[in-house]
Formats: sequence, structure tokens, C-alpha cells
Amino acid sequence: MTVSWLGKEDTNLTDKLAAEMPGILNWALEGLARLQRIGWITDPPSSQEAVITMQDTASPTSAFIRERCTVGAACEVPVDTLWAVWREWAEDNGVRAVGTKQMFGRNLLSVVPQLHRARPRDAYGRQVPTYTGITLTPSDRR
Repeated sequence: MTVSWLGKEDTNLTDKLAAEMPGILNWALEGLARLQRIGWITDPPSSQEAVITMQDTASPTSAFIRERCTVGAACEVPVDTLWAVWREWAEDNGVRAVGTKQMFGRNLLSVVPQLHRARPRDAYGRQVPTYTGITLTPSDRR
């Protein structure tokens, strides 16, 4: 809610709500019918920003992915490249617990379940630890 009623409480609210009870019941039944029809609770557009803020607070990794990455089956990025960009992003965004490369990998997997690690060979025949299922957005690639 964007308005605080602290100190401005309506002591007659119970009586006012009792008078509106038939309308409240009809509104609730309409919501139940919509839930049964489509199978999920719809989020109003006004709550989308708050949901993203809560997700970002709980998981800075999800904010990083949303801002700096692309997710998809054909995507791939070397582990060390993504780790370096994550550390830079985390520092710029005040993330206190940057963690280790392994912790970052676990956090990535919790946000991108289809993520995999591979070790393809580079042009010199060396195996390069690589994430498949994610890459950096074009402006972040090095």
C-alpha cells in the first residue's frame, strides 16, 4: 500500500464494511470463478514492480541475470567471463556478499534451472569451463 493510515484509523470501518458485505461477497465470488476458470491468481500490473524489487532483494543474482544476461538453449558463456562480469556488477550495485565462484554457480542454477556446465575445447585444444543456457547481453560481451 502506498498510503499509511497510522494515526488516521477509521473507528467506524466495521459498520461501513458490514453495509458493503453483499458487494464484497460478489467481488470475492467473481475472483473465485476467475481462479477456477484460468487456474491461477492474476497479478495486477501495479504489483509487478514490487514483485521484481522483492525478487532482487532476495536474490541479487536474479537482478544481475535480468539486467545483464540472456537465457536460452543456444546461449553459452565461459564461466570465468560471467564470473568477472558478476563481480563487477555486484560491486557497482552494492552487493555485500559476492561469494565464491561456486556459490555464484549455485545461485545461477536456482534462477536458471536449465543451466548446465560444459567443458568445450577452444581453438588451442584447451578445455574451457562454460555455462550453457545463459550468455551475456551483446553490450556486455568481451
